[in-house]
Amino acid sequence: MAMSDVNINVIMGNLTHDPKLSYTPGNTPFCNAQIASNWNKGPKPAVLFQEIRLYGTTAELLVKEGYKGKKIQVTGHLETKSFEEDDGKKISKNVLYVEDLKFIGGPAEKQDYDSVN
Repeated sequence: MAMSDVNINVIMGNLTHDPKLSYTPGNTPFCNAQIASNWNKGPKPAVLFQEIRLYGTTAELLVKEGYKGKKIQVTGHLETKSFEEDDGKKISKNVLYVEDLKFIGGPAEKQDYDSVN
């Protein structure tokens, strides 16, 4: 019997913007968001920006409780999406389809990143 491949990914990072809820044509709630995850690559730290997609009650929960800067941990599977821009340039990007969502840390207050002190 052949062993099947596994596509499970876990990423912890901070939301890069406030999540917004949308709906599919079948009226299923979904949310596209992005998280930034810091990691050390030799002497120079690097940041990974990962697009994520959530559906159903998981999407609703992220929109209700998540905000720009909030640390989350997501588990899901990666899919590569390919498309062509209006100028003909071909684009490929990986999207993590979230199956599990965890909020990290205590009940922090939402920060107003747009205000100037």
